[in-house]
Amino acid sequence: MKAQGETMAAVNSTHASRKARRNVCGDERAMSLIEIMVALTISAILVGGAYSMLYSSMQTQTVNEQAVQTQQNGRIAMELIAQDLKEAGFNAQTLAPPGIGTVGAAGTCGTNAIVPLDNNTAGADTGPDSFSVVVPIPLSTLQTQITGAAPTTSVVLANGALAAAEGWGTAPYATPNPVISIAGFHTGTVSSTSSDTLTLATQVKLPREAVLPVGMQVYWLKCVMYKVIHASSNAATEQPLCGGTLPCLVRGTPPCLTTQTGPACVAVVDGIEDLQLSYACDGCAGTEDGVIDDQTGGTPNVFEAADFISNNAWNAGAFLPKTIRMVQVSLVARHVGSILGSESVRGAQAAYSPVPLVVQDHNHASGVFAASDLGSAAAQGVYSQTMRRVYNRTVQLKNMGLF
Repeated sequence: MKAQGETMAAVNSTHASRKARRNVCGDERAMSLIEIMVALTISAILVGGAYSMLYSSMQTQTVNEQAVQTQQNGRIAMELIAQDLKEAGFNAQTLAPPGIGTVGAAGTCGTNAIVPLDNNTAGADTGPDSFSVVVPIPLSTLQTQITGAAPTTSVVLANGALAAAEGWGTAPYATPNPVISIAGFHTGTVSSTSSDTLTLATQVKLPREAVLPVGMQVYWLKCVMYKVIHASSNAATEQPLCGGTLPCLVRGTPPCLTTQTGPACVAVVDGIEDLQLSYACDGCAGTEDGVIDDQTGGTPNVFEAADFISNNAWNAGAFLPKTIRMVQVSLVARHVGSILGSESVRGAQAAYSPVPLVVQDHNHASGVFAASDLGSAAAQGVYSQTMRRVYNRTVQLKNMGLF
């Protein structure tokens, strides 16, 4: 009996020990309301901090993306303009009669390689400049060689080339007749076409031993216009070219209106706010002697910034487009999209425009697109929050002296 009692006592002791341990564990798992509130507060602080860091990171990324896009837009616009300026003319001086249109307010080229259209020829600008230029557009390749031993007026192109050429045979390119250049060696006016064979007004004249082989590039010389479409542009005939994203740079057939006959201009780069051009000449003042003219206000016999003409009534007196030798291009690219709030500007403040820019002869304080359009406090506030990049390049025309 004693042994049995001892055994029962041991069992009871074991149960009591397990119960005690369960009670102790139960007490450890329990949390008071105060402890729960403290834990929630700490969690909220951590989550809020993490969200703030994420939001700040997203805003910084947005600003950086806008800065990169703005920079890319500016570079693309400058490359397009510079490339066409370098090819200006392409030996178009041999055209008789003119086949690129006539010089006029609409911006056609005539026999001039480049026609400046200054925003204000009388003084400082209150908006962007524009210009027209003769550029070579790849048309096709020769399918039949041309030799100097057998002069001809026929130029045979690849099958279907003319059908694929936008605007060929339609206004404004139908009259006067189109002008082509065979790799720059020969430039001529097209008098008629039959399928993909062009008949020129004059024979292709080459040295007797010369050959223009099959596969040589044939270019169509076209008058191309560049201009900036903006909020002050005509809402019916110009603004639709930007597709709702103002401002934009457009390129194409002058005068770049949606109502014109034939191909209109197309938007090539969004976010281009300003385009300013000035020109260095040989023959604008004095005679053509292979030296850039000195202009009033500059140092005599020294080529410098003062020798570039910003404001000028071209085709007046000795000031003719054919005398242009160099072009100084300045453009302003601004970010496309909504304007970010002040809390997101910290990482890119240097890229914003706290005060109006001065670009060549255009002071934005006098009007970005039209006179006094920056006169209100609201407009100035929007302007100061807009990210901008300014680009400058001086382009020497390859065909200088040839047109």
